[in-house]
Amino acid sequence: MDKRKLILIIVGALIIILAALWWLQRSGQINLRATQKNTSPAFKVEYLSAAEKNKLNISPDLKVQALQRDSGNTVTIYKIIKNNNDVVTNLSQIEAQRPPRPDKVPIK
Repeated sequence: MDKRKLILIIVGALIIILAALWWLQRSGQINLRATQKNTSPAFKVEYLSAAEKNKLNISPDLKVQALQRDSGNTVTIYKIIKNNNDVVTNLSQIEAQRPPRPDKVPIK
């Protein structure tokens, strides 16, 4: 009889603990879900040199930020900085421009 009472008490305690955790989760006081960590690599702010601006036919007076380089270290994406608020510090700030989608694609 003592074993049954112990099992009943343990099961009851587990049910109460699970109900309390569920209630706290629903009320927003705790978060049991794992949060996703930022796994994006650190982004280094880098500006084009005078030689790179000359190669891209950009005025040497402009301040230009290099956003992406290819394997040969050639700038593939850059941004002209008009004021300090234009500097990109995280690549997620940039919206990827996609080509316009045709209304209807012909089926072949």
